Amino acid sequence: MFSLTRAMGDSLSPLRIRPLRLYLGGQAISVVGTWMQAAAQSWVVWELSHSTTMLGLVALLSTLPFWCSDPGRVSGQIDSIDGSS
Repeated sequence: MFSLTRAMGDSLSPLRIRPLRLYLGGQAISVVGTWMQAAAQSWVVWELSHSTTMLGLVALLSTLPFWCSDPGRVSGQIDSIDGSS
């Protein structure tokens, strides 16, 4: 018979691997730090300018590196390595 405890145990079994636990813990701390930085940055911009336009500009500029990167270039290289293109 299907057991929820058994299913949970199977899905959490990768956490038995110590390096993975350390990696995931570090990633969790990093993400929280990123959120804190974004909140603090927006707060400082608001306190200095009281402008929604400046808040939007800061948000846009903080995501600009992600928008400018070209993931298509990487996938093109992978396709040429496989010989499929």
